Amino acid sequence: MTYLFQKLYRFFSPFHISGVNNQLNIPSKRSNVKITIHGNNNTVDIAPAKNLENLNILILGDNNHLSIGENARIYGPCSIRVEDGAKVLIGHDTGLRGVKILARESSISIGNDCMTSYGVTIRNHDSHNVLDANRTICNPPKDIIIEDHVWIGEDVTILKGTKIKPNSIAAFGAILTKQYPPNCIIAGNPGVVVKENITWSK
Repeated sequence: MTYLFQKLYRFFSPFHISGVNNQLNIPSKRSNVKITIHGNNNTVDIAPAKNLENLNILILGDNNHLSIGENARIYGPCSIRVEDGAKVLIGHDTGLRGVKILARESSISIGNDCMTSYGVTIRNHDSHNVLDANRTICNPPKDIIIEDHVWIGEDVTILKGTKIKPNSIAAFGAILTKQYPPNCIIAGNPGVVVKENITWSK
């Protein structure tokens, strides 16, 4: 392979990886999937999917882990950013469409058989640190847990510390910041339970 060809290959390749001990396991059947890794000991593990297209993955720092379960349906445009030892776990049979996931230090987990609409943001940190007088961080990242069979509507924002129990729905434009029970509809800013004892089907 000539030097020029190597440079062109690196420029046009959908995978840009720098560092050591990085593992990339993805299905061969995919469309417009881009992965960039800058760091060491990172893992991207994507099981065979029903659909995998228009996905941009960025891994920064060391010891990050991204896992997407079997039969996922990712239609994009979706972006996943994982940094500073964070974990993003997406379960089996889950569908993502137009989602932005940002994980730093702690984890974001999305269960099995979940579904999202467009314009969804899931973020477990505040981007910048807030310090007290002793220079202690007041706003550390916190885990986000979305359990099985949760439907996340259009333009929903899910912030750090949120936990959504199974069979629930986050309604259009809701901003979620706390823990929510199963079988409920969550709406508003901040998100509150507006209806209980419900479920949903695809």
